[in-house]
Amino acid sequence: MSDSDQYDDPELRAAWLSAQRQHVTEYLKEQRVPYGSVPTEPGWDVAPYVAVWPILGASGAPQYWVIVGDLPADFVPADTTHSVRDAVRAFARRWETVAQYMLRGESHPTISIGKPSDASDLGDLLLTRARTLAEFADQDNLW
Repeated sequence: MSDSDQYDDPELRAAWLSAQRQHVTEYLKEQRVPYGSVPTEPGWDVAPYVAVWPILGASGAPQYWVIVGDLPADFVPADTTHSVRDAVRAFARRWETVAQYMLRGESHPTISIGKPSDASDLGDLLLTRARTLAEFADQDNLW
């Protein structure tokens, strides 16, 4: 049985999603991102690997998308993406770009991940996550 098969259990999945939602709120506070609320359910997930949450503004409309799970937490503005699937594609593109910088031994102009001494290892890991996200976004059966 794979890890994801275990998460077919509604109670296990609900506990994982609750922990991920908590991670979202902590991440937004840590990043000092103003927001209205975080819904109880994500916009999309593949438990226990990734969950993407709509972050609602004061109007109740999505303001940001936040990604968490077995990957770096990150967010993109909702006004630059039309759906959660578009947000996943945006994360994949961003991470691939950042990973390429890291693998070249260069600093990305706006995003840093980890210590410079770990750039090669983290760049490989980030590139793998970016490619996996891009594959997820292309798989209609996941949506």
